[in-house]
Amino acid sequence: MTTAPDPSVAQPRKRWTIAAILLGLAAVVVVALAIPGVTTSRISANEAAAAAVLKFGFFPAQIAAQNGCHIDQDRDGNGEFATLGELIGAQDAGGKKLSLLSLQLQNDPNNGYHFRVYLPDGTGGAMTSDRQARVANPAAANAQERAFVVYAWPATKDSGSRIFALCQDGQLRSPVTHALSEPQWNEVFGGSDFTTEPAWPVYRR
Repeated sequence: MTTAPDPSVAQPRKRWTIAAILLGLAAVVVVALAIPGVTTSRISANEAAAAAVLKFGFFPAQIAAQNGCHIDQDRDGNGEFATLGELIGAQDAGGKKLSLLSLQLQNDPNNGYHFRVYLPDGTGGAMTSDRQARVANPAAANAQERAFVVYAWPATKDSGSRIFALCQDGQLRSPVTHALSEPQWNEVFGGSDFTTEPAWPVYRR
C-alpha cells in the first residue's frame, strides 16, 4: 500500500527543480535581451572601421600612388590612380610593388565589409582589377589620372547596415537607403559616369 506524502514535510527536491527552471528561464531572457545590443554594437564598430579605412586609408593611398607617378601608362608624366591589388602590393604597379595599404585588405570580407576600387576604362565605363594584374590601357590613362571610386558594403545584414563610397574629392558618401548588396560601379554617380558629380549625400559622422 502506497503512503501519501505528508504535506507538512517540505519537499526540497521539487522546490530546487522549480528554482532551477526559473533561473534557467531568467538566463535565457537575459541572453535574448543582450543579443540585439551586441549585434548593434558590432554593426556600429564595423561601419566606423569601414568609413575610417576609406577616408584615412584609401584616400591618402590613392593620392600617394598618383603623386608618385608609379603608374603612367601614357608616359605623360602624370600618374594614374591605382587598383586595390596595386595599393596593397599584391600586383605590380608600373613595374614595382607598392605598399600603401595593409595587405589584410585582400581578406574578403574585412571586418565585415567588402571593398572594391573602380577606375575609368576610357570608354565611359569602369574597370576593376582587385584580384588580378591590371591590363595596360594607355587610352584610359587620362581618365584614370582624374577619377576613381572605392565602395565598401557589408558582407551580411548582421555585419553592417550602410554602404559607403569614396571618390577622388576625398568625401565619404552613403545613400539614405540602399539594398545591402554590392553596388554597381556608377551608383554613387546616380547611374551616370565618372564625369558626373556624385549623387549620394556626404556622410557626416
